[in-house]
Amino acid sequence: MSVGGRPEFYTACSTGFFMLWVGKGTPNTTFMEQTQPCNLKQREIFACMLEEAKRRESESLESVDDLDRRIEKELLPKLAQEQAGAPELIAKIGPLKKELDVAEEALNDLGFELNGDRLSLRYGAPKKLRDALDAGKRSAQIERKKSLKKYDLAVLGVWSAETTGEAKGIVEALL
Repeated sequence: MSVGGRPEFYTACSTGFFMLWVGKGTPNTTFMEQTQPCNLKQREIFACMLEEAKRRESESLESVDDLDRRIEKELLPKLAQEQAGAPELIAKIGPLKKELDVAEEALNDLGFELNGDRLSLRYGAPKKLRDALDAGKRSAQIERKKSLKKYDLAVLGVWSAETTGEAKGIVEALL
């Protein structure tokens, strides 16, 4: 189809190829250079061309994450140098971090992990430690059951009591 005796624009946006057809005109001006109203199809083609150019430009630039990491790596040391006390604290933290890493590794070698304030056995801890921990847990659970068993016995006593006074006495003994 043609507009004003000239073919419309042809585009294959999805492939990234654009072809602009020009009709008969003066050799010094093309169809696109002539003053004329811009129709919807032409606007779509221009927008598509710009999107394609933006995509190509984006591919040639650093990713947002890489850009952020690079700027942080370059700028944060300068910002820290400008803050009073920051360089001294940074100088202290380095050796302390190394010391902490060594201590954590030694603790791990013994079979323990420290996460925040919580000490735990690490996976693959020596059997002797696992057995001791399991024995301690079992002992505590037995004591807990013993402590609660008196209430179960009291409930049975209340159900078997012949008088309210007898039931009341059982309850008062535990409360």
